[in-house]
Amino acid sequence: MTTWSTIVIRCPKCDTTFTGTTIGSCGYAGKDTDFYPQYWGANPLPHFVKVCPSCNYADYPSKFKQGTPGQDVPKEEGLPCWRRYELVAETHRQQSASAFNLAQTLHRAAWGARAVDGDEPKEVEFLGQARELFQQALSEDGVPTEPDDLRPIITYLVGELYRRTGDASAAIEWFAKVPPMLNGDEKLDWLSKLVESQTTLAQESQKEKPSKE
Repeated sequence: MTTWSTIVIRCPKCDTTFTGTTIGSCGYAGKDTDFYPQYWGANPLPHFVKVCPSCNYADYPSKFKQGTPGQDVPKEEGLPCWRRYELVAETHRQQSASAFNLAQTLHRAAWGARAVDGDEPKEVEFLGQARELFQQALSEDGVPTEPDDLRPIITYLVGELYRRTGDASAAIEWFAKVPPMLNGDEKLDWLSKLVESQTTLAQESQKEKPSKE
């Protein structure tokens, strides 16, 4: 169940004080194959980030200052969930964030388009952007390896984002890179099974494509 409350915060960029919703608690029953949490009750995803109604500065709540309540304090604008995370990505780009950081944020924009806004074209757009940035992070050794090595998981995720954006051949190629990275680690049996199931789906989608002849 999702619970929330109202907070008053101040923009670190333009000093505007405004009210927004903060999440007190939330939970989920499972995850999509690209790791989107299937939340119980009201979807908290839009409220994990804050957007200033005056200058559109956007970031996570910890980046904002505490504001003073007042009668004329404006509220956050009701932006689409995908747009909220897109604005966070713009903020982080200006701060020279890593490819991995940007990939995570744009992946959440895709989740918002899918699960909150019901906007499939935007979901596909952001999945593609996140995929390219995850690939960049892998090529630059920018994926965290401590305390856990996330490279096998992100390699799988690149494959899954290719599959979800319609490129089954690339998906299969990326899925095939994962098993050699696992080194028999039993803690990653779940990932091995996921790779197997999603490879099968990608192969089936290839068979279903009409011939170009």
